Amino acid sequence: MSSAGINDVESWEVEGQLSDHYDPSHKRLALSTDNYRGTSLAALGVSAHEAGHAITQRRICDDVASPDARTSGPVCGRRSPTR
Repeated sequence: MSSAGINDVESWEVEGQLSDHYDPSHKRLALSTDNYRGTSLAALGVSAHEAGHAITQRRICDDVASPDARTSGPVCGRRSPTR
């Protein structure tokens, strides 16, 4: 993620199976123990998938020229425009 300019996302180890997710409101990457500590290709794939959500959020929020309503939504830490 650092190569995409993302240095403000925390990684957390969480319990449970199928509990991996990216929390955009808190900028947290939550990975199950098997994926957080894992060395398998599957663990890498799940981790990369979740990191991809953080990268997508950054790209959407940085694209201020976009007419897409998501650029000013709560995911980016901004209020939605009134129309």
